[in-house]
Parts: sequence; structure tokens; C-alpha cells
Amino acid sequence: MKKKLTPKQKLFVEEYLIDLCASKACIRAGYSAKTATAAGSRLLANVKVKEKIDEAKAARSQVVKIDAEYVLKQSVKLHERCMSEASPVMVRQGKDWVQDEDEHGNKLFKFDASGAAKGLELIGKHITVQSFNEKKSLTLDLENATTEELEAELAALKRGDDE
Repeated sequence: MKKKLTPKQKLFVEEYLIDLCASKACIRAGYSAKTATAAGSRLLANVKVKEKIDEAKAARSQVVKIDAEYVLKQSVKLHERCMSEASPVMVRQGKDWVQDEDEHGNKLFKFDASGAAKGLELIGKHITVQSFNEKKSLTLDLENATTEELEAELAALKRGDDE
């Protein structure tokens, strides 16, 4: 005979789905605030509670149509948008504004490097990237690299170049 969840456990499952915080879900479900952390750990270890949480998450994913594929596609969009929305670095020369240049005469641009990096991080977590598995790394000076240099490095990564 299958043991059912208690009403408090059912409420915990519902509350847990709000923010995925077991101790807060325990408190909202009526468990003692003093023992919420321990109770949350126990509930998450309970096979029946875990089953119900997994079922509820799967049902929610179906309703909102968000799955690993969606997250991966959005991560790629985030990375590409951050890389493509570069704007020139402008400096004042006398009364005029001109585009700044590095010591080699290359025009300087700024872009959302942290957003681009976060997009790549999320992508890397969803797919197997050969260079991640072999502990290879790419080091770029994002503040001083030109758009052309960044695009060349990205193209090399997409091709799987080793150098």
C-alpha cells in the first residue's frame, strides 16, 4: 500500500516550488521556524516528497514550455546579443568627440563582457565542450581586445581550433 503525503507535506511541496528554498517552504507550510532548516532537509530526503516535487516540476515545465533546450537557446541568444551590441569608446579631443584607439591604432569598443561570459557559462553547462573536458582555456583581455580579435577567437572556438 502506497503511503500518501500528509497535508503539511503536500503544502510543503507547493511552497517549495515557489522559490526552491526548503526552509522557507517549511515555514510557509506551517513547520516551526526554529527547526525549518532540519525539517526542510528531511522533507527533501523523503522519497515520496521528492517524487511529488519532481512530478510538479515536470508538470510546470510542460505548462510554461521551458526545458533544457529552451534554456540553451536563450543562453546562445544572450551570448550573441552581448557580443554584437558593441559600441565605440568615445573620447573628447578639444571640442569634438572621437573614437578612442589602442596603442596600435585599433578602434576601441565596449560591450557586455559579463553577459557574454555568463551566456557561455550556461551553454557550457548544457553541452559537452571538448575544450572544457580537456581543461583547455582561452584567455582574452576583454577590455583591450578589438571586435575583430574577439570575433576571430570565437570563430576559432566554433571551428574547434587548438591554437
